[in-house]
Amino acid sequence: MFGLFFSDGYEIAKWVLIMVAMMVVTFAVLGAGAYVFVRVLAKLINSRRNEWEDAAKSLHLEPDRSQGSVQKDLVGRRDGRSIRVSYYAVMRSEQSSDPHASAEVSISPGFDHTFEISKLEMLYQRVAEMFDMTSGLGIDILDKAFSVTSSDPKSLRDLLLLELPAGESPTLMTDLMHARKRFHRVLLTDSSATIGIEARSDQTDLIESAIERAIYLAKRAEAARSKLAAK
Repeated sequence: MFGLFFSDGYEIAKWVLIMVAMMVVTFAVLGAGAYVFVRVLAKLINSRRNEWEDAAKSLHLEPDRSQGSVQKDLVGRRDGRSIRVSYYAVMRSEQSSDPHASAEVSISPGFDHTFEISKLEMLYQRVAEMFDMTSGLGIDILDKAFSVTSSDPKSLRDLLLLELPAGESPTLMTDLMHARKRFHRVLLTDSSATIGIEARSDQTDLIESAIERAIYLAKRAEAARSKLAAK
């Protein structure tokens, strides 16, 4: 009887030791996996941080450290204007997307009406705009390419069609149409100009071209406003 008890106790002890060993091995594997995961994640975060740090230096901007995301916006000032470079993705298919960057540049205050002129980026937006009879300025070529809203459509129409000297084109509207052909995103409001382009964060030459074009549109909008006010 004692032998039977001893045998049962030995078997129980053996299984307990096996379970303990399995738990130790499991925790060891989990710990090793967690360590590898943390190292890979840290390497990815450091790589992303280096990307936007390098991009910021190249563009003479600073990362927006108030943001909690890994991919931070870049902010700064040029010629008294605030600049913000943001990153976004455009879906190419269900499995893939293309990286884009947009540059938003401030426009000096002074407009007595609000407006927003935004390029129709997606096909469904263009189709919807075709059936929307409530928006637009009555300028056919502009209304087909942009979504336009304004608190004073007549004043905005005058602003867009006014002839301007010393530019790449005769009017602000033509400037917008030219930008539409080159850039993915074109957005002009009474407070800012935004240009978006397909670019990774390290393609600073492309991002710089978006910044320069946004600054150009901002200056043209201010020039048109000043010329109208002088009339």
